[in-house]
Amino acid sequence: FVDDGGSLVLLGGTRAWGSSGIQNTPMKKILPVKSFGTMIEGRYPVALTAEGKVHPAFSGEQKYWEDVPPVLSIFPDAALSAGAESLVTANTEKGPTPMIVAQRYGQGKVVALYTDSLWRWQLDPRANENQQYQRFWEQLMVWLSPSEKEGPTQKLDIFSDKEQMYLGEKMEIS
Repeated sequence: FVDDGGSLVLLGGTRAWGSSGIQNTPMKKILPVKSFGTMIEGRYPVALTAEGKVHPAFSGEQKYWEDVPPVLSIFPDAALSAGAESLVTANTEKGPTPMIVAQRYGQGKVVALYTDSLWRWQLDPRANENQQYQRFWEQLMVWLSPSEKEGPTQKLDIFSDKEQMYLGEKMEIS
């Protein structure tokens, strides 16, 4: 799917990123991080990287991204895959560790979030003012969506057996 131009967002907590999670499935080859440590919990300040500051997921006025709420969990010691970019890091005792990582894979795009507490961006007291959570997801979805020229060149015609349809009515689609 991704190799052919699809986009994928990977989210998760200890089950997804743990030792028996995604990294032990065939999806391992598309992960933007080769390895990472066991989840740690605390209060970790986050910041956009140089790549994150110019990435479409964080476009617009940079003032919105100057003071991002901290997260409560992170998977430290992440080693980026070739071609992956860390867009956001969390500052741990060992230093900055990748938290939001993106990469192109084949014709598609993959983004992975190595925290299970991004929701804090939505619940921050200044959330209505900065709308970082909403901005991030909206802008990320736009980046992940293929442009018109990236889309398939085939057209698909879909027909129904009725000109007008009403809720609950059966129809045949071909």
